[in-house]
Amino acid sequence: MITEFELLPETSRIFIFQSQKKLTSAHEQLIRENLPDFLQTWHAHGKRLNSAWKIFDRHFLVIAVNEDSQNASGCSIDSLNQFIRVLSEKLSADLFDRSIAFGCQNELSFAELQELKTLIIRGVITPDTPVYNNSVVTKKKFNEEWKLKASKSWMSRYL
Repeated sequence: MITEFELLPETSRIFIFQSQKKLTSAHEQLIRENLPDFLQTWHAHGKRLNSAWKIFDRHFLVIAVNEDSQNASGCSIDSLNQFIRVLSEKLSADLFDRSIAFGCQNELSFAELQELKTLIIRGVITPDTPVYNNSVVTKKKFNEEWKLKASKSWMSRYL
């Protein structure tokens, strides 16, 4: 079952899929043509999952599941990941990218963790740079802690 992202409760579980490649309107159309069919039949232990999806900042596909009615199980999460792998291939965009995402001159930039200290020293990442925390697991945390200034994030220890 699919609902509007904004209507799911704050306790909903969040899955964030990041792509360094900007998701264009053509990508979004392909997602709209494929993802709802998967989510309509997505289930855990024989029960349909109440879920929603939304694209944020043209690089992040976020899927939320209302676990108040049914928890996502290991098998249902595996099926989601398998679907996203196939979708990534159709999009020619790696939605499993695990690099650090941060704002730089009104654009998103990406870097590997080992590059972080160099980026800070060079002033590319400053305390005010917006950074993305893709490890948040609830909609509440997503709304509050997904996109923060570096000084308010896990990066603060390196600044």
